[in-house]
Amino acid sequence: MTQADLAARLTVRGVVLDRASITRVENGKRYLRDYEIRAIASVLRVSVAWLFRETTDPKPVRR
Repeated sequence: MTQADLAARLTVRGVVLDRASITRVENGKRYLRDYEIRAIASVLRVSVAWLFRETTDPKPVRR
């Protein structure tokens, strides 16, 4: 998935994070808010724990 694709999918979910912001996140120059992290995990269909390398299982936890 490209940064532009990710940005577009996040926008649909109400999270405004443009491609340039995603670049800054990847380079460690911008921090994410908790709701942005949850949205990214949802778009990528992985768990938040997997994003933070707290688990090797990428599947999100169903509640």
